[in-house]
Amino acid sequence: MFGFLKKEDPLFKEKICDISYEFDDASNILEFFKNETGIDFDKKRDIITFKLENFCKERGFYGFDSFFRNLTRDLALKQELIDFLSVNETYFYREMKEIESLVKRVKESASFYNILSIPSSSGEEPYTIAISLLEAGIGLDRFKIVAADINESVVKAAKKAEYSQRSLHRVPFEVKEKYFEKIDEKYRLVDKVKRSVDFRVLNIFDESFKSLGKFDHIFCRNMLIYFDDETKKRAVGILKGMLKESSSKISFGHADLPSNLEL
Repeated sequence: MFGFLKKEDPLFKEKICDISYEFDDASNILEFFKNETGIDFDKKRDIITFKLENFCKERGFYGFDSFFRNLTRDLALKQELIDFLSVNETYFYREMKEIESLVKRVKESASFYNILSIPSSSGEEPYTIAISLLEAGIGLDRFKIVAADINESVVKAAKKAEYSQRSLHRVPFEVKEKYFEKIDEKYRLVDKVKRSVDFRVLNIFDESFKSLGKFDHIFCRNMLIYFDDETKKRAVGILKGMLKESSSKISFGHADLPSNLEL
């Protein structure tokens, strides 16, 4: 971006010194990010502004205004920002009650089950669902799992399916031995489980999201906590419209929904 500065120029040092960094107000960026993803950082504005300043400087921008002008016309830069601000920590066998309930319903049913996991993050939840179904004796011909996330980098990690011991700290020993291969300090998921999940980079608010189809069970945990109430209602409406029938179910995280939001 600044290749022209490499030319021989007696004023080179003076030009560098004249660059003033303007990182006072990130409102335009945060509003743009909210409109694109639904994620509201209003309660963490100071922390996020500091992170954004470092993000911009690392990419050669010397102010939020210049970064914003590029952000609105550069799809790759927009995806970088989404990846940077939407990373969430997760692990295998987290909040198992709803997954165990799903396994019971699939076992008692003769129907094929379509399952959606959003946000998929780096794959721990959808893979946990797949392993739990397989461990219950339910074959791959009985279910399909689609997993979606707006973060391209975590979806790539999910497809690679290599995890640290920390990610597997709740996985029973016999399950870990059966479904993971130890590679140096990592645990690689076996291909059988990897093939059972179809990962996509998608935004719930994009029209293309609805093309995923209808589902018997949707897992949407620890996503709505980043939305304001109006955006939560919008997201819930989209997900309800993707349920296959009246008996289909959505599982939210315990902190996701406000008490006044009707499902």
